[in-house]
Order: sequence, then structure tokens, then C-alpha cells
Amino acid sequence: MDDMEMTYVFDGKGNYTFTSVQSGITYITKGTYKLIDDKYLHTYFITTNGEGVSQEKDEVLELDTSKKPYTLTLAVYDGNGNFLQYLMFVKQ
Repeated sequence: MDDMEMTYVFDGKGNYTFTSVQSGITYITKGTYKLIDDKYLHTYFITTNGEGVSQEKDEVLELDTSKKPYTLTLAVYDGNGNFLQYLMFVKQ
């Protein structure tokens, strides 16, 4: 498996940028977010497939402010909805 680096950057004004680097290729997703109940970050973004068809998508990340530094947790599922793993993002 190739190394992968992923980073979320939130601007505090409802916009975010998600950057992932896989096999030397950088992918950037920009979208909006809102904090719900001071615990969940609901992100919204648009993806475009290889055929040029765009689709609105969303994800929910759980914010844990009890840990220092703060962490975000994202549950990852396969195409059939089966849970695969959690990704943890730590505030830098």
C-alpha cells in the first residue's frame, strides 16, 4: 500500500480544504462545513467523476475536544456500506 497523507484545513468561517497525497499525486477538495452540537463537523462538497458528472456529497466528522490537541474522527465505509476503519485527524 502506498503512503497517503491527508489534511483538513478549516477557516473558521464555514469553508474547508481537504488535501490528500497518494503516490505523489495531490487531490484537493474544497467545501463548506457547519458544527453541530459542538461535537460534529458536517462537511458538504461536490465531486465530479471521470465522465464529468457532478454529485453533491457530505460527511460527518466527530470532534473530540476532551483530548489536547483536538481530534477529528471519520468513519470509513466501503461501497456496500460496510464499516472499514476510523481515520483520526489531530490538530497541528
